[in-house]
Amino acid sequence: MVATGPKIMDFSFTPEKIMSLMSKKLLKKMQRRWETAEGEGLNYTEFCQLLLRRIRTKNDDEKYELLYGGFKLFQEIDINDDKNMEWDEFTQYIVNAVTKSNIQSGEGMPSVRDQLIAMKEKKFK
Repeated sequence: MVATGPKIMDFSFTPEKIMSLMSKKLLKKMQRRWETAEGEGLNYTEFCQLLLRRIRTKNDDEKYELLYGGFKLFQEIDINDDKNMEWDEFTQYIVNAVTKSNIQSGEGMPSVRDQLIAMKEKKFK
């Protein structure tokens, strides 16, 4: 009998991939949560609960990878490191991500939507 070692996770749920998987419904839920928080943001547990409810995983390994990716994403967004993700931090993260992606628009250019789709296809093959 051949012994096999523990499965090494590939952490396919990167912060970028998690952002690309966020549905409009998830974003609306997050915004409603922020609106009812009275000045506080989402803490890590609340953020991960939302992710787990809205992003499908095939098995426990993928669930752990999603949680790890969610942790990394939370750290990137929580720029003041107060362990709460405020709406302003979240929207600034999105603006920075789009700016970093060199998305351009204008006459003769593909639409922003088409550029985002092309970026996702290239990045997440």
